[in-house]
Amino acid sequence: MTAEEFWRWFATEEAELRRAGGQIVADRVEARLRKHDARIGIEVGDPGEERELIFTAWSDAQTFPAVRALVGAAPDPAPGWKLIALKPPRGFDFGIDVDGLQVDARRLWFDALASAEAPGALGIRVYVGVGAPSSDQRWAQALALIIETGIGEDAAAQIDYIEPYGGPPPDERSLPIDQLLPFVTWYRTKHKRP
Repeated sequence: MTAEEFWRWFATEEAELRRAGGQIVADRVEARLRKHDARIGIEVGDPGEERELIFTAWSDAQTFPAVRALVGAAPDPAPGWKLIALKPPRGFDFGIDVDGLQVDARRLWFDALASAEAPGALGIRVYVGVGAPSSDQRWAQALALIIETGIGEDAAAQIDYIEPYGGPPPDERSLPIDQLLPFVTWYRTKHKRP
């Protein structure tokens, strides 16, 4: 299915989709997206004056151009829809639960990590709290979701490595997690990363 065919389908279904619940919209749009490009997913905002459709690459930077091309090929949507290519930054004022692991994003801090093997790579150590079992695999999933939600999909893809650390930040050089987006932007500029 081409992008044009996807958008023709969307135009014919638009009125029904507008009335449907978020999960129904996500399921129907996702089923059509798979026929266009199985790497692209969808997140749906709540019904309201303007309903968001966020087209996502699920953090796969190699899929970003396909997501942008699909959204760029969209005709002007009917009033009340907002089409977004890639998850935007939403900040860190939230908590999540990953298989029983509850994390308050606002309480996280981070430091940059350097690597002699990959000098331009961006790694971060995220301080997840005193006594937190950072070897628990749920931390990797939780931190990926928190960072992608907080700084957006495009900026999150700039981070090459995330290390959870079960302890407090060691000193005043550590930064609160809400400073991660400005830090990634600065790092990207300093290392001339797109």
